[in-house]
Amino acid sequence: MSSQLYCFEYYSTQSNKIFSDDSYKVELKYPGQWVKVDGYKDRYGLDDGFFQVSAINGGTLDEVAEQEAFHPAKPYGSKPTILDKVIMGQPAKMILPSPDQGSQMMNQVGLIVAYSKPIIIDGNRYEYFVLWADKMHFDKIARSIKFIE
Repeated sequence: MSSQLYCFEYYSTQSNKIFSDDSYKVELKYPGQWVKVDGYKDRYGLDDGFFQVSAINGGTLDEVAEQEAFHPAKPYGSKPTILDKVIMGQPAKMILPSPDQGSQMMNQVGLIVAYSKPIIIDGNRYEYFVLWADKMHFDKIARSIKFIE
């Protein structure tokens, strides 16, 4: 059974910032006090949390989610859970960490969303948008995702 996340607008825009990226064709909202993290292309946060975005390809949505969740480095611990979601009408997979996730991952949750049509970044084709965020902020950030043209 598939559960759904719906895009919604935060009502208090003063406490949030908008991340908008034409390459990834996405816009989302995040806590206003967060800043761009040095050493990362598209990561924002502070000590209380973070989010990072990317794009990926490499098979079906199920295959890509399995590869991400069960990567040899175990970024989600030894027994992550993969859930079906729908984001902006597109199929998605949410990856929840197991209790043994390493503390260096900062309670990272992952989300992989199928683009309605593949995007091209630097000549490379991508079929999926990826969001990583800490567990505490994940739902609000994920619910604010809006795909842009």
